[in-house]
Amino acid sequence: MRVVFGGAFNPPTKAHLEVYRFLRNELPVERFVFLPVSNRYKKKGLAEDRHRLRMLSIMTKDLPDAEVSDLEIKDESFKGTYTSLKRLSHPNETTAFVIGADHLAGLPHWKDAKKLLNEFVIIVLNRGNKDLADIIGSDSFLRQHRRNIRAFPKFDFSVSASSFRKHKDKRLVTPGVYAYIEENGLCGG
Repeated sequence: MRVVFGGAFNPPTKAHLEVYRFLRNELPVERFVFLPVSNRYKKKGLAEDRHRLRMLSIMTKDLPDAEVSDLEIKDESFKGTYTSLKRLSHPNETTAFVIGADHLAGLPHWKDAKKLLNEFVIIVLNRGNKDLADIIGSDSFLRQHRRNIRAFPKFDFSVSASSFRKHKDKRLVTPGVYAYIEENGLCGG
């Protein structure tokens, strides 16, 4: 299985590493792809693409089956998760996309949502102690595509990139990422 974990990674935190470790223990992961969004993604305070790519490279350098993709960063416009997964997937291999529970309810409104859920597995990790079964059960679109949603309600790791940006607590990131943040004056550090 190829697992694609998209996000801002602004900065990549120990929670992102925990997602990698957790899924490697739960699923037959052959490749794990970290896929940062581009600066064209309108998010306040998003560090430059090159910095987020470099921090992800630092964080993943010793992970044997992980890679950092600049696919969306190279795109001139946002093409959507479905298009990115089509380009990252391989024939004869299941491709899955990781989301947090906080994004599950909005999934039916994503670009190409029907094709996304028909062709790929969506891995949902609990975040904020949400009732994943209830979210899926209360939405007709999610219920219809339940077979391609793999929910992990017991996953719980509360570290967030926004928490790091707010408190600058170096315990929330790896030492290499923290050093890079300090050296480059990122996150107000």
